[in-house]
Amino acid sequence: MRNTNRSINRAFLTFAASAIALSFAVVDTSAHNVKGLEYQSLALAHVKSPTLATDQPIPIFGTGVSVVCFDVQNRSPYNALITAVGLELPGEFGEYNLVYSESPAFHLESDVSLVPYYPERTLDFAFLTGPRFNSDGGKKGLPPVVQPSNEYTTFCAAGQLPAGMSIENLLNFVWVRFRRVGPEGNLSDIGIWERAPIP
Repeated sequence: MRNTNRSINRAFLTFAASAIALSFAVVDTSAHNVKGLEYQSLALAHVKSPTLATDQPIPIFGTGVSVVCFDVQNRSPYNALITAVGLELPGEFGEYNLVYSESPAFHLESDVSLVPYYPERTLDFAFLTGPRFNSDGGKKGLPPVVQPSNEYTTFCAAGQLPAGMSIENLLNFVWVRFRRVGPEGNLSDIGIWERAPIP
C-alpha cells in the first residue's frame, strides 16, 4: 500500500537538518493548540512550524522527498508528559526517515497505529518514546513548560508529503499522546488540534 523509499542519502538529510536549524524563527504568529479528547483542560500542547518565514517543507532535490519540521510545547498543568506526536496525512505516501529529534527520548516510526483508541486509523509517521503510540517507554517524554515560554522541542522527518501543503496545514492532522495527566498523574489522553473535527 505504501511506497518504500530507502534510497534517501543520509548526508542529504543531515545537510537539510542543518539548513532548517538555521532558519528557525522564534516569532509565534501561527500555531495549533492541541487539547485532549477526554481531559481538555489537563492535556494541552502547542504545535507550530519552526520556519514561519516560509512555512514550507524543504524538498531534497531529485528524490521526491521533503523534510518537514515542527515544534512541540507541552502546556499541560501538573506533570503530564507528551510521549508521542505524529501526523495522519491525507493521501497515501511512503515510509519516513528520522532527520532530527531535539529530545533523545523519541524515535521515529512509519505507519503507527492508534490502537486501542481508533484501531481503524494509522498515522503516517510519529515520534515515539515507546514501541507504540499508546506506550511511553518507561515514563519518558516532554514535560510541561512554565508559561509564557518560547521553549519548544523540534522534530524533523523526511518523506513524501501532500503537494503544496504548508507546515501549518500539515499540522491540522496532528495527534499527541499524553501520560501522567492530572493532579494525581493517574490519567492519560490523546489530543488533536482544537479546531479539528472530532475523529
